[in-house]
Amino acid sequence: AKEEASLNAERLERIRWLLEDMKDLGPSKNEWASINEEHTRLSRATDILEACQSSRGLLTEEDSSVLSMIDTALDRLGEVIDTDQKLEKIYNALTDAREIIDSASDDIEHYLSRTDFDESRFAELDTRLSDYIRMASKYHLEPEQLYNEYLSAKKKAHEFEELGDLTALEQKVKEAKEIYDALAAELSKYRKKGAQSMERQITKAMQTLAMEGGKFEISVQNTEHPGPNGTDSVEFLVAGHAGVAPRPLIKVASGGELARISLAIAVTDSSTATVDTLIFDEVDTGIGGAVAETVGRLLKTLGSHQQVLCVTHLSQVAGCAENHFRIEKVQSDKDKAPSSRITLLTPEERVEEISRMMGGLKITEVTREHAKEMLHQG
Repeated sequence: AKEEASLNAERLERIRWLLEDMKDLGPSKNEWASINEEHTRLSRATDILEACQSSRGLLTEEDSSVLSMIDTALDRLGEVIDTDQKLEKIYNALTDAREIIDSASDDIEHYLSRTDFDESRFAELDTRLSDYIRMASKYHLEPEQLYNEYLSAKKKAHEFEELGDLTALEQKVKEAKEIYDALAAELSKYRKKGAQSMERQITKAMQTLAMEGGKFEISVQNTEHPGPNGTDSVEFLVAGHAGVAPRPLIKVASGGELARISLAIAVTDSSTATVDTLIFDEVDTGIGGAVAETVGRLLKTLGSHQQVLCVTHLSQVAGCAENHFRIEKVQSDKDKAPSSRITLLTPEERVEEISRMMGGLKITEVTREHAKEMLHQG
């Protein structure tokens, strides 16, 4: 506002000039359409009167009116209606037509008695339309756009008047900052409290995910650039083993560790998560045995809240899933690149795949039974 004070003053002056120019016209909402319609009707007053009077005469007033002809037809049919029942339907249709025509004639009479073709009103509307057209031409607008342009100019004038009052603007900035600082401080307090709880839960989960002695920390520091999320800069820190200082997660975690820490975070946050689907890859890298089974069970727990997809080579992890898809490369033509094929497995195929993951190419009945037991427990 300070930098553009001179420019804003010029803009305000132009808008005020436009508003002053439109003041006498004072366009109102939908007025152009309304007066245009009324003006058109009054401009054809003679035609309307003649058409209504002529129509009423043709329908009911003249000796050879439609109504008199229908009455004649009814009289003639009435003389023979008792000779054939089919004539009754025609007679009734003519009776209905007579009522409709009689009613229409009454409506025309009512219209004529209630309609006032005032010449002075026509002149007034003519002047009003001319004013609209003159103003619209002056500002290169359509007449029906003048009302919205008038409103827009009023709004802009108010905005530029506010920009011109630097003292009031500075007060608004001060008040807004006070509100922001109070909200940011409250948010920061809850964020640090939440960070402590999250640290404990994720550190505990890490002990069961092949990261014994590891530690998860959350650094909450004041940022130099406050924004919509407050005045805090948040960073996740991790120590994969005991005796190691926590460092930024993105710099020190391997692919497998990152996947398992992400799993721990997801399980900790599952009750408040807003993500519908979670995908884990390499979550089983560098683990096996009981740890792999723990990972599988954590994934299953997470799957009760969200959809969880996991790519795995470990039977202990796969055995905890509710559904299995087999992903394989298919080379249909040696001259073409191979394609990937994904197949949803049947219960029998699930047993075979878990058995293959456990025992390799040679699958025995013992392996199958073990696979069945693993799926049942999972």
